[in-house]
Amino acid sequence: MIKRSRTPPADPLTYFIHGQRFYACDCALMHEGFDQEVKDFTVYGAAVMSALASELFLKCLGVIESGPVSRTHNLNTLFKNLSPKTRTLIERRWDEILAGKKHLIDELEQETGTPIPRRLTDALHVGANSFESLRYPELSPQANFFLTDLPHALLLAILELKPEWQRELAFHVPMPAPDSKWTGAIIRVPDNSA
Repeated sequence: MIKRSRTPPADPLTYFIHGQRFYACDCALMHEGFDQEVKDFTVYGAAVMSALASELFLKCLGVIESGPVSRTHNLNTLFKNLSPKTRTLIERRWDEILAGKKHLIDELEQETGTPIPRRLTDALHVGANSFESLRYPELSPQANFFLTDLPHALLLAILELKPEWQRELAFHVPMPAPDSKWTGAIIRVPDNSA
């Protein structure tokens, strides 16, 4: 009989801290201080960091709720595995963040001619596998990523559920306001039919 080692239970706090590391990288890459050429060049890297941070924060929430860590990278699956109460909390935070960026999203939609999903469930449907597809040059041209704000919403939801973790918060991301200028890393597939 082969003896298998048991994986120790996951610590949700370590997922919370680790997720912040990747979210900080995303924020640094898309910082308003960089010129647009730098942002355009690094957008895929920033989106990968954002997707990975989202994955880690969703896994943190999953461990808080049920214990074991899900091994999927699919953001939609990780979200759907959470309780309805936690999903509602995340959606509320998402809506609050997007409300402060409405002017930016409206401008971007007009500029690109591409509708940007406003509902979290729609954005998750489109970008569920973005962590996997954005990492590879042969897959990234088919990727759509509208989940830049998901790590922020997840971080706020985690802190609402675990206020004692506030002391573990490594940095602060302000809520967007009507004068915000930062859209983050948004990737869409160009329409080649023209």
